[in-house]
Amino acid sequence: ADRSGHTEQLLKKLYADGLAISLEPADVQRVKQLVLETGNSARGREIFLRAEKSQCIKCHRVEGVGGNIGPDLNKISQTHTIEKIIESIVDPSREIKEGFETWTVVTTAGKVYGGLKISEGPPQFVLRGANGRDYRIYVNEIEDKIPSQRSLMPDATIAQLTLTEFVDLIAFLKDEQAQQDLPQYAEQRTAEDR
Repeated sequence: ADRSGHTEQLLKKLYADGLAISLEPADVQRVKQLVLETGNSARGREIFLRAEKSQCIKCHRVEGVGGNIGPDLNKISQTHTIEKIIESIVDPSREIKEGFETWTVVTTAGKVYGGLKISEGPPQFVLRGANGRDYRIYVNEIEDKIPSQRSLMPDATIAQLTLTEFVDLIAFLKDEQAQQDLPQYAEQRTAEDR
């Protein structure tokens, strides 16, 4: 329980049009404290797996479970601090992992495609869209290729989460054992849904 009232103040400050987390150092530290004190990795695992809630699993893979659009999150518990995970989710364009830059391609026919560059070279330039679909564009049909400084991950990804859900999601991403157990859990969950 938060006797100081910090959680209540943070909740009021963070809810405007859905959850919005500030990257001000004091706010990040408050969220970190919540992760350490109240974060529940089992609930966070559910948030990660529920595509309609968090979108995480559509793009990111943990222990072989999930999509292949965004960076693989294996070992994130070892390679990223809680603060860095918060930053990466709240402002995904602040630092884009190499190989995950977004590109816009305009064809000579006037069609516009956007996504991650999967490959480039004769005869095709291949982009993977946010929907996971690969777009194969013949190089001789490309009018322009424009790299973007924006991540394919939407800025407001956390808007549909509550603060508790966000805290639990981060707790899951920092829990190596919960991540290692994910394939068996996802398989069991799928079997139960049948």
